[in-house]
Amino acid sequence: MEQTFKDFYAEPPGGRFGYFSASDGVRIRFAAWRNEPEDKGTIVLLHGRREYIEKYYETIGELLARGFSVLTMDWRGQGLSGRPLKNPHKHHLQSYGPMVEDIDILLAQAADLPQPFTLMAHSMGAHAAIRYLHDKGAKHPFAKAILLAPMIGVHFIELSKLLVSGIAKMMTRFGCARLYALGQADYGPLQKSPASQAFLTSDAVRFQAEQDFLESHPDRALGGVTWGWLDISLKSIEQITAPGYPEAVSLDTLVVQCGLDRVVDNRAMSDFTARLPHGKLVRITDARHEVYRERDEIRAEFWQAVDDFLGI
Repeated sequence: MEQTFKDFYAEPPGGRFGYFSASDGVRIRFAAWRNEPEDKGTIVLLHGRREYIEKYYETIGELLARGFSVLTMDWRGQGLSGRPLKNPHKHHLQSYGPMVEDIDILLAQAADLPQPFTLMAHSMGAHAAIRYLHDKGAKHPFAKAILLAPMIGVHFIELSKLLVSGIAKMMTRFGCARLYALGQADYGPLQKSPASQAFLTSDAVRFQAEQDFLESHPDRALGGVTWGWLDISLKSIEQITAPGYPEAVSLDTLVVQCGLDRVVDNRAMSDFTARLPHGKLVRITDARHEVYRERDEIRAEFWQAVDDFLGI
């Protein structure tokens, strides 16, 4: 039987959905699943750019099957959380500070969820997670962290990092922060294209499932980034890779690197992991950026690495 988006976007039973207000008043959507039969702890799941809770239903189901409870949210600026600009497709950011604060407020929704807490974060979400763990020092509830293709650096194909950073800084300085960066646009043919799939996953069925879901739920769709997002993100990358920064993140951390990733910088990721006091890097050779929705044989390798790290 041919699979459809409903096979990958089936809501796991028992979820509790709601909204909380961030410190600056932005409305943030969250969801929680309490695993009643088992009590292995809670996975706090933080998404990458352009992602939303429903996209992780398959992953959430697999975590529940392993005996974990799950807590997650739509980042501000995407999913069904508040978006900052009149054009909801523009992904704009003025600072990572509010995102880091949102993690704390998300954790306040976890009163009924069991310890220990493990942080699992993908791409941009992993970047924010690193900032959170650094800023909190020992004052966070997490026993372990799993970072999937973390945005330690951006993979630039033709233009150098210094050139892109300089242009983004200049555009922001001259009042163009809210304009799309070069080559960016509203959600549409670009995100649906085979070229986009080639960056994200080798699984054409799972990739098409997302396009079918967004066709039915256009309010989850998000387009490209603004110059402001790019400027802030590149500055934040400089910050988290500065001397002493990764060295201050002291909990056990698994970094999952996708061997065919062309979204984030794998060399920067390897260097960063080597500087973590308790960091371990696992490379999934044939995976592209979204390893959690790769082909089944690749996902099996990914889940084996996670299971080994969590002691399952």
